[in-house]
Amino acid sequence: MWVCVSADSTAPSGTKRVTVLREVSQHTNIRLRHVAELVVHWGRTGEIPTEIRAELEDALDRNGPTQIPNAPPQPQ
Repeated sequence: MWVCVSADSTAPSGTKRVTVLREVSQHTNIRLRHVAELVVHWGRTGEIPTEIRAELEDALDRNGPTQIPNAPPQPQ
C-alpha cells in the first residue's frame, strides 16, 4: 500500500512520491513500509519523529519545490 500525504498542489507527484519515501527509508535505515506509516501518522496527528521529518525535508528539497506543513516559509 502506498500513501502520500499532501498539503497542497506543489507536492511531488507519481514516481517522485515513491522516490521521496524510498530516500527517507534508505537514509534513515527504516523499512519503506514503516516510513509510509509514520507519514500517515503525521498526517493524522501532526506528530513525526524529528529524524524522519528532517530527512523528509531533505528528500523533498532534492526532488522538487514543496512546503512542509507547519514549517516556516523559505526565503525567496
